[in-house]
Amino acid sequence: MTTWSRKIQALLLTALVTALPTSAAAQDVPIEQELRDLKQMVIELQQVVEQQSEQMKEQQLLIEEMREQMHSPETAARLAPHIDKHLLHERADIGKQLGDLSVAAALTGIVQGSIDAEDLSGEKSDTIDGSWSADFEIESPIGERGHAFILIEAGQGEGLTDELALLYHNVNDDALDSESRLEISEAWYQHSVIPERLTLVAGKLDMTNYFDTNEVANDERYEFLNSALVNSIAVEFPDNGPGAVATAYPADWVEMAAGWGKSEWEDLDRDGFGIAQLHFKPLLLGRPGNYRFYAWLNHSDKPDFSSGNSDDGWGAGISFDQAITDYLTAFLRFGFEDDDVYEVEKAWSAGFELAGQKWGREGDVAGVALAQALINDDVEPDDTETLVEAYYSIALNEWLRLSPDIQLISNPGGNDDNDTIIILGTRAQVDF
Repeated sequence: MTTWSRKIQALLLTALVTALPTSAAAQDVPIEQELRDLKQMVIELQQVVEQQSEQMKEQQLLIEEMREQMHSPETAARLAPHIDKHLLHERADIGKQLGDLSVAAALTGIVQGSIDAEDLSGEKSDTIDGSWSADFEIESPIGERGHAFILIEAGQGEGLTDELALLYHNVNDDALDSESRLEISEAWYQHSVIPERLTLVAGKLDMTNYFDTNEVANDERYEFLNSALVNSIAVEFPDNGPGAVATAYPADWVEMAAGWGKSEWEDLDRDGFGIAQLHFKPLLLGRPGNYRFYAWLNHSDKPDFSSGNSDDGWGAGISFDQAITDYLTAFLRFGFEDDDVYEVEKAWSAGFELAGQKWGREGDVAGVALAQALINDDVEPDDTETLVEAYYSIALNEWLRLSPDIQLISNPGGNDDNDTIIILGTRAQVDF
């Protein structure tokens, strides 16, 4: 019996004691009948109260379930704003807070060796090369709705990219120049025009942080090393330079973005790169996914294969990733571009990432992917170049990762007369 039931029954009994003599005398009704009627009323009232109590419990359970769903990792991933591959935005466990400033740093070192690459490199023997890079990030809030960000990059070494320059699939996306380099790679301000619904960012931008992104094939420091598995090679992204991106969030499960960028600061009113993207974030069987569709136009003049005149370039593509299980996430990319001006007519890649919790190595990650570059018929040679890459990222501790990596490239340079190339490498990643 609930507390409310006992209180109501006590009140009714009190009323009975007070009113019973008068009622019995006036109506000449046996007292036993009065007691039976009153007892029945109490039972019925108690049943109503208990039903209401059960309904309240069910409503409370429903509220708790809704709260759990709203705070689940799957829903959080779907509702989260755009996440780029900056340390401060991608990894919550990295970085330090210094007053209003957030800072983070990372160091990447890569060593790779080639096997059977003499046909392409022109070298008399196999080659072993290395490269290193360092990132230093600074971010600070500006007012209530804005924040500023600066990325300083340093590095040295082209790796194997100079010897294997004829490849369509660059084997080391982290390699910079042969000479030591230090520069401000990004510097921008982002403003929330309408909180949680519309943002605008402008400054020196890396357009690949906003378009053709992917949860498992987008960061050469932690995931795949080959450029074709970081971004589509069928998009002529500009180098980091002046740019602006507007992103709208009309609903929790969809984003719409449009951007403009350019490699140089001269003649900003001419040429440039424009892109628009539609990004859906559904939950499929309770697991988060990302489905991006984009189209782009590059106004920089390029020679037309057929006419020899200068022409603009254009293309379109998709980038999908979907969590399949708690440990497995798959991805797919496809892109095509104007075959009048580009050597690569179409490019696609697909693969998966497997989390180490499955075999008791929390923090470890393994990845396998396949990619192809379909070469324009106006280019000779024009055989399809195919890449297979696999890596295993070992979390030695909270700050240090070591990642053995292997790449196999058939028809290198689009020439089936060349031997299949094997690239063996190791990547070390230190985060601060």
